[in-house]
Amino acid sequence: MARKIASGPDCWGFEPRGGKETTAMYLMRALEVGGKSRETIRSEYLYDFGKPVGASEAKSTFDVFLIDVQELFGHAAQSRSVIILTDPRTGHPSLDPTRAEISKNAVSRGILRKIAKVPGEYPPDGTSPEKKDLRAIEAIREEFGVPLKK
Repeated sequence: MARKIASGPDCWGFEPRGGKETTAMYLMRALEVGGKSRETIRSEYLYDFGKPVGASEAKSTFDVFLIDVQELFGHAAQSRSVIILTDPRTGHPSLDPTRAEISKNAVSRGILRKIAKVPGEYPPDGTSPEKKDLRAIEAIREEFGVPLKK
């Protein structure tokens, strides 16, 4: 079962639903703590949430999250400009600590709120005729000191 948590966003800007940890919150916490294999994280997710990690193994929520969270802020709803490292000895995923601190600092200072004010939708959403102005988002990332490259 998903952990019950206080209301409000976590340090990454992910909001709980119904007072419970969301998939994004869960997976980000697992990456930040590190020390577990992808398979262990998947198994614990199944135990805690009681549902599959994704619709198919080819494109699971877990795998898509690992891609999206590494995208630069403003690229997708879950992008956090982090770098996921893989331990060469164990194969365990974890966050690059320097980049994680930069990203959390930007979140705490309001980067997500500022990006949300840029009109339009995120690029992956093909339903909106207007996409977010990526130059404006790049300027926001620069303002908050987030590296402009992955």
